Amino acid sequence: MGRRRRSGGPTFSLFAFQDIITCVMGIMLLLTLMLAVELSATEVTSSQSAAEDSLQTLETESAELLTAIATLEQQLATQTETLRSGALLNPELLEHSHRVAIREAATSQEEAQRTESLARTSQQTLN
Repeated sequence: MGRRRRSGGPTFSLFAFQDIITCVMGIMLLLTLMLAVELSATEVTSSQSAAEDSLQTLETESAELLTAIATLEQQLATQTETLRSGALLNPELLEHSHRVAIREAATSQEEAQRTESLARTSQQTLN
């Protein structure tokens, strides 16, 4: 008699289990990749909005500084013209400027005293 193969029943294969594990790993890898792309797009959008805000702030500050520079250049031109005209050598102009400055200082002093008296009155009223 010839040797017969042993047939111990149906053979067991892990092929279906390997297919399922491979598909699950592929799906997880795909989801991870999609999340990474979405997060990087969100970071770019948020950094762009922050950059736009800072750009607008810088443009506003730049315009204010340019206005201040123009004002200072105008004042410089006026003072340069006064120096070149020799007006500072004229004693009458200097005396007039001095009198105006003294009047302005006195006016400022009076306003300060009025403000101080109003503050005292307000403080007394509050008490």
